[in-house]
Amino acid sequence: MKTRDRFFVTEFKNPRSTAYRVYGRKSDGTVIRENFKDYPHALARKQELEIETLNSPLVLVMQPTRLSTLQLRDAEAAYQRLAPRPGSTFTLVDCVELFLRSGTSDLHEITVEAAAKRFLEDKTTQNLRERSLETLRRRVAKLVCSHGRERVSEVNVEAIKKLIHRAGKQPLTVNSDRSALHGFFEWCVQQDYRAANPVAKISPALVETKEPTVLSLDKIKQLLRAARDFKGGVLAPYFVLSLFCGLRPKEVNRLNWAAFDLENKVATVRGAEAKLRARRIIELTDNAVDWLKPHCPKTPIAGPNWRRDFDSVRRACGFKGSVYRKKCDAQLEAWPVDVLRHTAISYWQARFKDEGACADRHGNSVETVHRYYRGLVRPKDAEMFWRMTPENMDESYNLPMPQPAVAA
Repeated sequence: MKTRDRFFVTEFKNPRSTAYRVYGRKSDGTVIRENFKDYPHALARKQELEIETLNSPLVLVMQPTRLSTLQLRDAEAAYQRLAPRPGSTFTLVDCVELFLRSGTSDLHEITVEAAAKRFLEDKTTQNLRERSLETLRRRVAKLVCSHGRERVSEVNVEAIKKLIHRAGKQPLTVNSDRSALHGFFEWCVQQDYRAANPVAKISPALVETKEPTVLSLDKIKQLLRAARDFKGGVLAPYFVLSLFCGLRPKEVNRLNWAAFDLENKVATVRGAEAKLRARRIIELTDNAVDWLKPHCPKTPIAGPNWRRDFDSVRRACGFKGSVYRKKCDAQLEAWPVDVLRHTAISYWQARFKDEGACADRHGNSVETVHRYYRGLVRPKDAEMFWRMTPENMDESYNLPMPQPAVAA
């Protein structure tokens, strides 16, 4: 098919000479009007301009369309927004169809940084504990750092997946990051900042179930002796409530002696003190009461120097402190995570066998007790554990077993 020429050579005569003019318009709209003394040079320039136009990366071709100038500009801007996304195969029509299906016409435009600020303010008003708020701040801050200036509706699944599955991160950390971001984007959906939660398309990491670490009777007696003798027993209430009541570290730190009725052998963990904000009643065993009576109410459950004192007791029993000290901790054993609570639940389940009562006492589910704590302790050891008192701590851990009743 014959193409239309863009450039032409015309002859025109001056009073004293004849000249040849090359004229036309480039693809970018530039007008060309150049004069030459002879025809061969003019023709050569015309051919040069045509070749240059054919090789130009921007070739404007007039096409019939019903779109107005403003609509054409909108279409160009939309394609420019789509172009930077690597691996994207979406066309403008695909985007319009998605828009119509999802009903996103009511979405509010907001940057990730601004949304994150409002999200944390909202969570603060919901009375979340400071520890939970700090966890959300730290994990959502990673999203703000990498995508803070983007609109919430623009952050795609691949970008979030790269943020969650960072190299070198353990599965538990991956799942914690995923959980925080899932909560953030779910809140964004509720606020009409986004049509759907992109984190829902990202599967959590598989975590290998590890058996809880449970202390032996020898190590328990060693810790109780150290707590009893250190600074007049200032750490004894903490270890007793952790080992014989199975309280979580944060729950112990929030308690005061008003929660205890030693005469009736009952402790009340209020919703404000419990991890799940659910009130629960704990029946105190006889040995737990014997341990607590000398300290109630004169000894603080968790005094001002609790962390330093706790590390001292741990080191005295061969465990590293929470703040690692290179010289004194190098040869010591690592302190297992939540080992006091794991020990308490395991010994209670081995002694009393009732998984429902065990779950209710320790603020767990029956499934958790059955899966993690059943069968970790021998019944014989459990019998000895629940008879440990301040008086028999200096004896061998082989405490005398109760003799069966003799028939008359």
